[in-house]
Amino acid sequence: MRDSLAAQHTVAAKVGAQALTALLAPGHWNKDGSVREPVSAFVLLGLASPAVSGTSTSAAANANLLVSVARDITQERDCREWGSGDVEDGGAHSRRRARPASR
Repeated sequence: MRDSLAAQHTVAAKVGAQALTALLAPGHWNKDGSVREPVSAFVLLGLASPAVSGTSTSAAANANLLVSVARDITQERDCREWGSGDVEDGGAHSRRRARPASR
């Protein structure tokens, strides 16, 4: 996706490509593959998001990739903080703790 954005000639695409290049830099990642600073990652994803707006098939596919990265970062952080017993109840912002991580 980054290379595809870099090949486009819009400002949004150029900014998106630069943001994704920055996000992929080794300094943003821990050795285990997790994001070192989730807030920074979300800022960079936010900068890339205008480049994938629209209703075309490629825009939708690229938007799905950004959403997947955001979801993976969030799930990794939730699992680390709450353990693997989290239960989603279907609400957009609601999670309940099924059991403490220490069990």
